[in-house]
Amino acid sequence: MEEEKRVLDQWEDESYDLLDSFLEVDNKKNEEIIQNAKVKISKICLEAKYWLENNTNDEKVQDKLNYTKDLLIRILKSTKVTIVEISENEHFREVVKNGKGLVINTFSLLNDGFKAGRKQLEKNESIKAVFDKADEKIEVIKHSDDLRQAVDKVEQAAKKAGDMLFKKVKEFFEEEKGEK
Repeated sequence: MEEEKRVLDQWEDESYDLLDSFLEVDNKKNEEIIQNAKVKISKICLEAKYWLENNTNDEKVQDKLNYTKDLLIRILKSTKVTIVEISENEHFREVVKNGKGLVINTFSLLNDGFKAGRKQLEKNESIKAVFDKADEKIEVIKHSDDLRQAVDKVEQAAKKAGDMLFKKVKEFFEEEKGEK
């Protein structure tokens, strides 16, 4: 259950980081909303950790983690909506409203859920063998010389394109200076 507790700690930290990114300077209502969300998140994670200490059924543990993840995502989403509604600064409102932080955080939460699900599936030897074979293939791909060469060629082409673009922009501005 230590791995599950580590996942909960990570989710809690990531949630706090995201909430901190929602802070609007000199807006007391904003600070209150964020603080309330942090208290809710802390309580949910603490309750889940306590529950994990008293339950060992792998299927129920996975269900609890999924339920906890869903609660955290709902709190983050509703807090974001509220923060946007009460914002006093139009620019801040747009940044939070269109920000990618929540999406990134949500994917992180989902990724941890998948990892926990994989752990559960790997208890079946035939499924574990499939995962092990996939991991071996990934390692082969990571160390492939052909792949490295292809990446090097793409990098060189990107550098050439960037250099050419920079040269054209520079020429444009030099022509502008010459015309004035």
